[in-house]
Amino acid sequence: MKTILFTAALSAFSIFTFAQEPINVTVAHQSVTRDAQNSYTVDIPQANLKDVEKEWTKYLSKKSKGRASESNGEYIQNNAVDKNISNKPFDVQSKLFGTSDGVRLTAWFTQRNRPLQSSERGNGQQLAVQKYIRDFAVPQYREAVKAELETEQDKLEEMEKQLSEMIKNEEASLKAIAENERSNERAKESIATTKSDIKSSSKKIEDQKEMVEYTASDPNATKGAKKTLDNLEDDKKDLQKSNEKEAKDLVKSKTEIREAERNTSNMQDAQAVQRANIEVQKKKIQDIKIKLSKIA
Repeated sequence: MKTILFTAALSAFSIFTFAQEPINVTVAHQSVTRDAQNSYTVDIPQANLKDVEKEWTKYLSKKSKGRASESNGEYIQNNAVDKNISNKPFDVQSKLFGTSDGVRLTAWFTQRNRPLQSSERGNGQQLAVQKYIRDFAVPQYREAVKAELETEQDKLEEMEKQLSEMIKNEEASLKAIAENERSNERAKESIATTKSDIKSSSKKIEDQKEMVEYTASDPNATKGAKKTLDNLEDDKKDLQKSNEKEAKDLVKSKTEIREAERNTSNMQDAQAVQRANIEVQKKKIQDIKIKLSKIA
């Protein structure tokens, strides 16, 4: 977790620490518009520039008695109000820009076109300005971390859904294996029965051939015997075709079983990986929750 200390410089580039708070606020002597004066800078980790711009404008205008404007990325709030800083309204000029880590806010405070704060060490008004900046930055950081938490929780939910689908697919594959195995047993029994029927049919055909020969001298009897022989041979062919089909189906079913077994093994491996990833994701979420709890 990224730890950030809240500090504020009481003179040019000097730093005053606010009890190790998780946001850095610094004071530096730099130009704003035409003159050089103390500026306040804060880095808000993980924050989105557009979101911060919107919230900063609302923050400045709260209780304000003046007009707000924006030009070339510079925000101006006239007659802002904060009794901790001054009993009289003051003006705030500020700039925001995105960084690789979040958003940087720099602000200048004036009153009647003069710098609001003195540069004397321990100046209470300057500390109040620091707090004014910090009171804005901390909730923005908190909201950014909340958004991060929601994103990671959504990822976890999706990962758990994917795991559930993997389990369902494995169960379906195991069911298919069991059904194919039962089908194979029935096919084997059917093939064995059909083989017996073919053998019996072959015997009947041989006997009928003898009958055809025996009735050769009687045309009517021979005709009837031949017709019976033809029927027996057709029946045998049907039995053979049925057996061939059963044998092909059996081979196909065995192939499907082997494929389903491979798929089951692959899915079990994938589930193990997914479960490990889920545990990593849960740890990540827990770390974010801890980080969120320490933002104050």
